[in-house]
Amino acid sequence: MALPVGFYGSLQWIGWLSLLDEVALNHWNTQRKAKNISLEKLSELTGISKRHIINIEKGDANASLELVVIIMKQLDISLDNIVFSSILDEDQKLYKEIIIRLMKFPVSDREIIIEMLDVILEKNKLLHQHKTSI
Repeated sequence: MALPVGFYGSLQWIGWLSLLDEVALNHWNTQRKAKNISLEKLSELTGISKRHIINIEKGDANASLELVVIIMKQLDISLDNIVFSSILDEDQKLYKEIIIRLMKFPVSDREIIIEMLDVILEKNKLLHQHKTSI
């Protein structure tokens, strides 16, 4: 997998190796399991040996940037999810996840989803007003 020129340098500049800390690896492992992707399947999809993937997940081996990108692509994890996962608070993570999921829909569907959210928010507001008036 060829990465754009300058890609390696820019990631080194932000301290790529420090990104593969326990939080990032736990996120990677959690995503793999949540998507029901076995180690065997991930190995098959990426061409990376199962043993090496296990060692990376356990923190016993370092992964090259290229391997990390290949695995992240197969797990549908964006680089910013890894970079920012340890510094975002829970609300920010939720907002980011909502945006990521919304962007998978066509614009017309996003507008419908936003309208549905508006209905839910209005209903919640009315319910809260009713509870406080009692």
